[in-house]
Parts: sequence; C-alpha cells; structure tokens
Amino acid sequence: MNISSSGQVESFDDVSFVKDMEKGQWLRFDSMNNIDNYHKIESVNISAKTASISSVALTGSNYTDVEHGLYCSDWREENSETGVSQQCESSRIHTTLPIDVTTELKLVSSHDWSKKIGALSVIDSTGIQVSRELLQNLSLFVGFVWKVTFLKQPRKVNEIVCHSLSGQNNCNVSTIQESSITSGMFKLGTTWPHEYEL
Repeated sequence: MNISSSGQVESFDDVSFVKDMEKGQWLRFDSMNNIDNYHKIESVNISAKTASISSVALTGSNYTDVEHGLYCSDWREENSETGVSQQCESSRIHTTLPIDVTTELKLVSSHDWSKKIGALSVIDSTGIQVSRELLQNLSLFVGFVWKVTFLKQPRKVNEIVCHSLSGQNNCNVSTIQESSITSGMFKLGTTWPHEYEL
C-alpha cells in the first residue's frame, strides 16, 4: 500500500485487496515501527485500486502489513471507536497453551479445547462450544475433527491457525460458517399468499 501526498488516499497493487473494501470499515497498517495505524475508510474506487480515509496518515512509505474490516475485540468501543481492544492493540496474535489431541475421552478432549481457547484474553470463555467426531472417511486419513463455535464473539472471528508442536500430525483449519450477530428492533414479514397456505 502506498499513501498519497495528501495522506488520505491509499493505492494498492492488487485489485483483489480493494474489491471487498466498504465505506465505514477500518484500514489497519503497520507504520514499520510495530505501531498499528487505524483509519476509517470514507470511499473506495475499485477500478483505480484506491481507498480514501477520514484522517491523514504518514506519507512516503510502502506498507506491506495491511488489512481492512470491522474490528470487534472492543465491541463496546471502550478503548476507541475502531473496535480494537487494548489486548489486540498490544498483540494481534494470541496463542493458546498446547492442546493434547491424543486424549481418548471425547468429553475430556472437548473440555481441554474449550478451556484453553477460553483462556485467551480476547475470547469470551462463556460462549465456546467444542465437539469432537471421527473423520468420516477413514480410508484416506485417520483422526478426529473438532468443531469450535464462538457463541458470544460479535462480528467475524478470524480463522484459527493450527501449528503442530510434536509428532507427524497434520492439522488443518476450515471455516464452516461465518459468524453474525443481530441487535436492535426489527419486524419480519412475508407477502400474501403465504408459502405454506394451501
């Protein structure tokens, strides 16, 4: 990412980075001194591969550590309007204690996952569900699948990254469903004739 001389227009090399940007999201970039800068996106020009931000950023650098989106670790905005908590400002990567995947008892294994993920400062420990099942096709691989559901994390939860600490184990992570949260008051309706009316 390059910042224009005005400090308010950012240009990108790849259109795929800009195509999902929206007005109101936040642009985060590292200013090369391990201090993250957050600027609200005011407008996006996909064909020009640019985004305009609401406040002036430092110019003259090419930033490679850049992301955009709505941040929600501080969803009450107690730290700032960016939605980023103090814990996430100080460290963007949070690592659990090692999780033992060799535990035979399903309940003990699921509890271990839930306890260690819930111990992270940015996770609401009262809203984690973990289940474990055998792989469906044991002719290809042998092992388990753990499903982790975050029930009390507002907005999108970044995908978990898995690192094998010992042995020849492979670990893969995939998102089954993105999270969502609804708040406020609303009405639901349908048009006549109703689909279930005979």
